[in-house]
Amino acid sequence: MSQSQIDVDSLLKDMETRVARVPNLFLLDTSSSMRGERIKKVNNGLKQFVNEVGQDDEAEWAIDVSIVSFGGNVSVEQDFRPISDAWIDDNGDPDPPQMNASGGTPMCKGIVEGLEHLEEYKSILDDQGVSRKRALVWLLTDGEPNQGPGTDDWNAAQDLIKNGTEETEKKNPHMFFFAAGVGSDAGTDRLAELVSAGNDDVVEAFDLKEHMFEEVFEVASKSAKGSASGDGGETTEDVLPDDISESDESDGSGQI
Repeated sequence: MSQSQIDVDSLLKDMETRVARVPNLFLLDTSSSMRGERIKKVNNGLKQFVNEVGQDDEAEWAIDVSIVSFGGNVSVEQDFRPISDAWIDDNGDPDPPQMNASGGTPMCKGIVEGLEHLEEYKSILDDQGVSRKRALVWLLTDGEPNQGPGTDDWNAAQDLIKNGTEETEKKNPHMFFFAAGVGSDAGTDRLAELVSAGNDDVVEAFDLKEHMFEEVFEVASKSAKGSASGDGGETTEDVLPDDISESDESDGSGQI
């Protein structure tokens, strides 16, 4: 990959290799529309994720985290590392990377770079004989991709989502892929179209009301802990709460 090369020795040194790894990849929109309260909510959500996971010893040892941001450019903000090593400081306090917002929304490029990064990480674990569980990929955005259907970036993103979630007689899906559009400006229909190439059992696009970024991280932490304990489930219905995209207050659009 052009922007990141995983440090194999460092990754394995800090990893409890007897524990099956639970990969968590956050694909975060950091475009200019995320400035202000929205990016603040994302940063608070990352800390909340660490807090929740840090209260569960089993999960803290098992979960590996990575962040790929897309705002103007695509950047690997955090290589895959055990959360206990990467996001918790010497005092035991949450210390995830801080996101800043600027630029456009190269979402498709972000998906491509993020999923290629995940593939590289998986290959390292497999080569070293380290067991792993199904990855949890969370995409958060308040808009829609700069690149539309039929473009090279769009097609490449769809291909990787399809390859990572397809199920055949010889292959099980190796990831869940969740795409959350937050706020009234989020192009949820376009987002759903983008991820539609994936397996419906393990792919879900949903929309949330304005500023509900922290709620996504709350769900992500519960999902990660469930996977670490062996209770993660096999489909998106097992992972997502029933009211994540619909409730008594729903207006019929899928917003809560």
